Order: sequence, then structure tokens, then C-alpha cells
Amino acid sequence: MKRHYFGLLGLLAVMMMFAACKKDKKEEPHDPVKQAAIDEQLIQKYIADSSITGTLKDDTSGLHYKILAHGTTPNDTITLEDRMNITYTGKLLNGNVFDSGENTTLREARLKGLIKGWQIGLRKIAKGDKVLLLIPSGLGYGNSSSGSIPANSVLVFEVTLNNFYF
Repeated sequence: MKRHYFGLLGLLAVMMMFAACKKDKKEEPHDPVKQAAIDEQLIQKYIADSSITGTLKDDTSGLHYKILAHGTTPNDTITLEDRMNITYTGKLLNGNVFDSGENTTLREARLKGLIKGWQIGLRKIAKGDKVLLLIPSGLGYGNSSSGSIPANSVLVFEVTLNNFYF
């Protein structure tokens, strides 16, 4: 019995020695410039792989967008303070849908309370327009995860601006 006890004690000592020698793996600090370059590559690959043509890029933010359908009121655009009624689908680059809504009225959040990618992208369309938004992670949830959305995720949204209210 003593042999088993000393053998087990010896094994435990060896395991503790290996654990103590193990170097701590340090995470790299988040670099938004590096992540923006990675996101741009991912967006370009998604555009090419999906055979999407005619996308535009907001050079100051990095947001890519394409107006998929025009409404009947081209000059009727929203501001950050407006409430809106939208139909939307949000997914990851791999196609996994993480959110959607049909005729959803955003009352309290308004545009100011939404992710930066929506704040920028929805101001590029008018009432009745449908837009494809390719949102870099820095304009989405950044290096934080949110529900089923992993950190540093590029987001893909199709949004129709059904109506808005002052």
C-alpha cells in the first residue's frame, strides 16, 4: 500500500513540476488597425465568393454596402434621431443567421443606439430601399462577443427601411 502511495505522490510531484514550468500564454492586445485589415480581406473574399457586384465602400469607416432595391421616395432619408420600421436579417460570413425581424419598429433605440455599421449604412438609403451591409467588426461588436456572434466578426445584414418617423 505504501508503494502505491509513494508512487502516486511521485506522479503528482512530476505533474506539478510540469505545470509550474508551463509558460503562461499571453494574449496579444487587440489591435484595431490590424483587425480592420483582416476584416477588409474577409469582406473582399466574401464579395468575390458570393459573386456580389456593385458594392460601394465608405472610405472613412470601412463599411461596404450595396443598395439592392430602391423605394419610391429617393430623397426621404433618416437621421440619427428618427424611429424606424425595418425588415432585416443578420448573419455571419459563414451564413449562420443570428438575428432577423419582420416589420420591426425601433422606438427607443433609434439609430443612435444601434451598432456603428447601421448608423452609417442606414443613412445611405431612403424609405423603401433595401441595402446589403458588410460591416467590419470595428463597426459591429468589436473584439467582444455578443450572444452567438463571436468577437471580431464581420457582420452581413440585409435591411429594408420600410418607414421612419420623426
